[in-house]
Amino acid sequence: MMILTPWDWQQTVRQCFSNYNVLNMEQDFLQFNALFKGKNAPFIHRKQNVEKEKVLLSSSVHIQVRQENPGIIYLKSSFDSEFDAVDLNRIKRRSRRLEDSKDKFLTHLPMKSAV
Repeated sequence: MMILTPWDWQQTVRQCFSNYNVLNMEQDFLQFNALFKGKNAPFIHRKQNVEKEKVLLSSSVHIQVRQENPGIIYLKSSFDSEFDAVDLNRIKRRSRRLEDSKDKFLTHLPMKSAV
């Protein structure tokens, strides 16, 4: 079978793995870039962990988010290594940190239109 579209992937998985439930996800995507764009965005894209060491999301094998630490992601570059914490919170000089304003954006992400 030739795979050219996401629909082809769905059909291939359905045929090969009968115990999987394949869902069509055309309408269920959120645009998270709204959290990073503009001066008033709550997050900033960082390429360093909290110890100022370089980290790459593309080389991560395990990504974790923890409810008790909003705005911080934890990355592993190998399965046997420890988590590196990356703080994405934008520090604002005249306002409070993310913990004080997290309800303003976490439930209001725009939906991505289906292509």
